[in-house]
Amino acid sequence: DVRVCVCIDKPLKDDKVKEVLRKMELSNPRLRLRVNSNNLGASASRNRLWKESHSEYVLFLDDDVKPEKTLIDEYVKAIENNPAAVGFAGKTELPHNGYLW
Repeated sequence: DVRVCVCIDKPLKDDKVKEVLRKMELSNPRLRLRVNSNNLGASASRNRLWKESHSEYVLFLDDDVKPEKTLIDEYVKAIENNPAAVGFAGKTELPHNGYLW
């Protein structure tokens, strides 16, 4: 059972965007959307979602990640095959345009 929690780390000023996000959340019980009242940064946003999570496993992804279709299955396999591990990191690919950032 997969649940998705999204934290938007900046205040939303556009009421139309707020309404669309609210409708998305209400229409899907597996989706939880949170919007920080001000920009807190990645660590604070992750901590917020961690505290609100009731899941056995938690996976954090940033907005620049393009996950493979098997991402969640592969993490679950890794967790179940390595029960003593306290965390995992997936493969990272840097852009191929010659620049790191």
